[in-house]
Amino acid sequence: MRTGGRLFRRQGYANTSIKQILDESGVVAGSLYHHFPGGKQDLAAIVLRGSGAVIADHLRTALTGAATPAHAIQAWISLLEQSMAGSDGLEGCPVAPVAAEAPMAGTAVREAAAAAFAGWAEVIAEHLSAAGHRRPTQAATVVLSSIEGALLLARTSGDPAALRTVRESIPKLLAALDS
Repeated sequence: MRTGGRLFRRQGYANTSIKQILDESGVVAGSLYHHFPGGKQDLAAIVLRGSGAVIADHLRTALTGAATPAHAIQAWISLLEQSMAGSDGLEGCPVAPVAAEAPMAGTAVREAAAAAFAGWAEVIAEHLSAAGHRRPTQAATVVLSSIEGALLLARTSGDPAALRTVRESIPKLLAALDS
């Protein structure tokens, strides 16, 4: 699962082969298919569910410990910027590379990607609601969409400037969505 998760995150679904997963993990095919009878699709769906849960927990922790949701979201984006700046440009969201291909990868993959994004939006919305935001669900969707879009732009260009722009815009964006 770790090897598949790393490869899916860096290469996407279509560019990650079962052979590559087996070669890099040292797992034999029989073992993989025993645990993932649907092969790559089952593995990708489980990896996405796991990654989604891990990120939701990290978001929950970040939002719980921050002075305001805006500060927490800005800190989260700063971590993403650092991750992008310190990598070969292939890091970023653990779900997005596969999510972009999810309609072609199959129902299980699409549903797992959608559930991950929905879970993150829910965590953000809960904290915005607790902070008194008037439209927490709408704001959470806009915030998450902005971050994911900025990650895509940063990954594509190799420059985290889009993340920086979104980070700097978060307080004004949340205020505008609350008015």
